[in-house]
Amino acid sequence: MKRLVLTLAVALVTALSASAQRLANIQVEARFITDKMVLELGLSNVQRNTSCSSTSAISMPSTAIAT
Repeated sequence: MKRLVLTLAVALVTALSASAQRLANIQVEARFITDKMVLELGLSNVQRNTSCSSTSAISMPSTAIAT
């Protein structure tokens, strides 16, 4: 019984840490894609800042839940 509980606890911790790592990478990936889009489309700084804020809002919908 103790082994089962310990195994479940390890599995839960592993799953949560993997999920947290993916969420941290979302913002980095969104910034990279936005910068690539800015270069390809030749956007101005105002347009870039607008796209950065909207991309971050779309890519991080669970931010309000986490805080």
